[in-house]
Amino acid sequence: MLALLPKRLPEVFEDKGRVYELGAGWGGNALVFARMFSSHRVIAIERSPLPWVFTWIRLATGGPKNLEIHLNDFSQYNLCDAALVSCYLSARQMEVLEKKLEREMVPGTLVVCHTFAMPNWQPIATVYADDLYKSPVYLYKTPNFKV
Repeated sequence: MLALLPKRLPEVFEDKGRVYELGAGWGGNALVFARMFSSHRVIAIERSPLPWVFTWIRLATGGPKNLEIHLNDFSQYNLCDAALVSCYLSARQMEVLEKKLEREMVPGTLVVCHTFAMPNWQPIATVYADDLYKSPVYLYKTPNFKV
C-alpha cells in the first residue's frame, strides 16, 4: 500500500507531530512509516493480541527505535498530536474514526486509508494498489473534507 504513496507524502507532510497506524495488524505499514519518517515517533495500535505479539517481537529483535506498538483500541487515544494517521479498518470502524478525527485533528494532518474511504470526506488523492482487487488507497489532508 505505502509503496504507492512515498512520492506524494513528502510534499504534503508537515514536519511535526506523530505518525499513528490504527489497526496495525502485523506491523508492516508501521515499519515502513518508521523508516520513511525516521525523525518522527510512530505509534502502532492493534487490539488483537496475536498480531500485536508478533509485531512486538519484531521490534524487540531489532526494529526501528522510533516505533512502538500498543495493545489497545485506537478509540482510547487522543490523536491531536498527529501529523499523519494511517488505517486499514472496516467500513463500520471508518464511520467511528471519521467522527473521532473530526473532533481531534488539527489542520494539515494527513490521513491515509486503505480500501475503505472516510464516509463524508473528499480525498486529495486516490491511488490503486497493484493487487487482485486494485484496492484504493485514499489520502486526505485536513481540513480538506466536507462534514
